[in-house]
Amino acid sequence: MSLHIGMTCPDKALDDSAFSSGLTGIAARLATQRAAQLAAGGPDIDLRFLLPGKHETPAFEGMRFTAWREDEAVLYVESAVPASLIHSVHAEQYIVAALQDAIDNAAGFFAETGIAFNQAVWLQLVETHSLSAESPCLH
Repeated sequence: MSLHIGMTCPDKALDDSAFSSGLTGIAARLATQRAAQLAAGGPDIDLRFLLPGKHETPAFEGMRFTAWREDEAVLYVESAVPASLIHSVHAEQYIVAALQDAIDNAAGFFAETGIAFNQAVWLQLVETHSLSAESPCLH
């Protein structure tokens, strides 16, 4: 089990945004728990955040599955980020909520396909290791 997160950024100026900083911090904190992720077993989730730019925006709102690669045991998910959150003080909270949503959606997908997936372990990993000390908790 591994959780991969990243972003697609159409404008270089967004690289220094609150969203980018929040995502980098969360990814770093989750990376420290790589051994725990691998020990839990199960499929991986690859969540890509799509940021809107001046000339390009995602063609959808919310979240969508893009592919399930059985040979890699990876579920690929995309999340369209609202423009209002790019520079928001709530960007990190949004990222955590999107991670939780992706896990919930993945649990439904895996239940339908008969693939073992421990939703509780995934949610605990995100809750425990993704919030910084400065971030308000989403309980």
